[in-house]
Amino acid sequence: VSPNKLVYVPGTISTFMASGSFSTFRGTAYSKDGGASWTRIDDVTHLEIDFVNPTTGWSGGFSKANGVGGMYKFSGNLAATLSGTSLSWTEKTNVFTEASRGIAAMHVLNDNVLWAITYNSSNANLASQEFIRTPDGGTTWVNGSISGLPANASMETIHGISALEAFVSVTGDN
Repeated sequence: VSPNKLVYVPGTISTFMASGSFSTFRGTAYSKDGGASWTRIDDVTHLEIDFVNPTTGWSGGFSKANGVGGMYKFSGNLAATLSGTSLSWTEKTNVFTEASRGIAAMHVLNDNVLWAITYNSSNANLASQEFIRTPDGGTTWVNGSISGLPANASMETIHGISALEAFVSVTGDN
């Protein structure tokens, strides 16, 4: 496994989830033995991943050409997974208002609230000043941006503290 992102799954003893978008590893996989062995879940491109417990996790990849999709909600229980138990990701629709978006960073606050920083995947050199959030587990999505930032300022990390507020770190001149 050669992941983009590797996260510990809270509420487990030694379970990790990996996500990747490389030709050597595309998709998601989990390890219940601290990384000694891995079980693949899918081969969809996932850029970012975050879990708050064994049953609540999100992954972000790329939007489709029409601006929908690109966010995935985890289905399953990593604390109780036995051989042959199905684990999967459910793609959410109506997430992005713009086409060619990817997920640069994300934070899952709880079962319902997720915040993520997006970037323009057709031109990764553009500064990332957009975000998405869901207050209700992915039923509805809010697209937004931070006003007043210099043109070259880019959001790097995000940490939600409620369904309406989040902190972001920003890099750039000025």
